[in-house]
Amino acid sequence: GIETRQPYIKGLDYNRTLEEVAKQKTLGWTGAFAAHPDAQGRVRLDLDLTDARSNAVGGAQVTARFVRPTHEGHDFRITLEDRGGGRYSGVTQAPLPGQWDIRIQAEHPAGAYRLTHRIMVP
Repeated sequence: GIETRQPYIKGLDYNRTLEEVAKQKTLGWTGAFAAHPDAQGRVRLDLDLTDARSNAVGGAQVTARFVRPTHEGHDFRITLEDRGGGRYSGVTQAPLPGQWDIRIQAEHPAGAYRLTHRIMVP
């Protein structure tokens, strides 16, 4: 049934997450991330992605998923533009004020990078 299957699925997801974290650590990539919400609910995102030698990681496909931790049904995703030199950015409009978790995912032929950041939109 659903009750016995859910813990199994959650366990598989947890193991997959641990594998992804280990892979990310071996890459040595770091992301300098900033989110800048304004009074009108717009949010500007900036990500600077570098490798273990502090070289810019360009050519990644970067998305930001906005997740509302207190209410379902408002989550959305945007694609960040590759500005060159390992810098990715984008602007969006939050549909509601309050707390949002931003889940950044960068996919690159050499690997993947993920981070989560919580913001407050006025």
